[in-house]
Amino acid sequence: MADKLSINQNQRTLITRTRILGIPVDCVLQEDFHAVLDRLMDSQEPAQIVFLRTRDLLRARRDRSYRKTLEAASLVLPVSKEITRGLHALGRPMPARYYPFDAIISVLGWLERRRGTLYLLGGSSTAISQIESNLRQTFPGARIVGRFMGRYSREMETNICMAIRKASPNLLLVGDGPRGENKWLYRRRTRLNSGIQIYSREFFNMTLGTTPRVSRISFRNGREFLREWYRNPLLVFTGIHLPWFRFLVLMERVFRRR
Repeated sequence: MADKLSINQNQRTLITRTRILGIPVDCVLQEDFHAVLDRLMDSQEPAQIVFLRTRDLLRARRDRSYRKTLEAASLVLPVSKEITRGLHALGRPMPARYYPFDAIISVLGWLERRRGTLYLLGGSSTAISQIESNLRQTFPGARIVGRFMGRYSREMETNICMAIRKASPNLLLVGDGPRGENKWLYRRRTRLNSGIQIYSREFFNMTLGTTPRVSRISFRNGREFLREWYRNPLLVFTGIHLPWFRFLVLMERVFRRR
């Protein structure tokens, strides 16, 4: 059973929030994605979008502050195929999977059509300048109202949050640098403006060309992690979380039936 239904359009639910191993996951059809973004931007509330991988889901089970981040997020979109398989095994709604780079490109296209505003935070001063230049060329209708590098001193954070709040962007994109990643946005939600907020280090790196993009075929088949392993063979040892995740799903399925 889904535990939360939200954002109705013409009596049709656009978001269904369900759970797996106690962690929230949102089901949003690809064709409804832009309609959901419209509602989030018009809500006049901070709206954080989080992309969830299997390892992140397991992390949320042991990291209370990260779990709070997911609970408070407006959208928790699954990336890993293991998550959708687990939900299917539990007889729960099957969400569409979203690859972060493609999803953010879709968000930027939506933002351009709405003539919305964008603020960039992350990376080095050189990297953020290059990303700004790339996005201005690709999405000229999306107005960039500010940018700042992600590696800054603690003393500068108050001024950075104030600058973002004053710029009041419709979309805040955060990449490499701020400590805490998704938790950085959650912990500062009262100091920032309303609008959509997304953290994605890989989007910044793929835009810069320092990380190759995953093919749609690889993502559709649930093999996007193979490129990461190829680039860094030591990451293969992190794959131990997959059998552990499957075991936990099996246990949830068994004990739920008792």
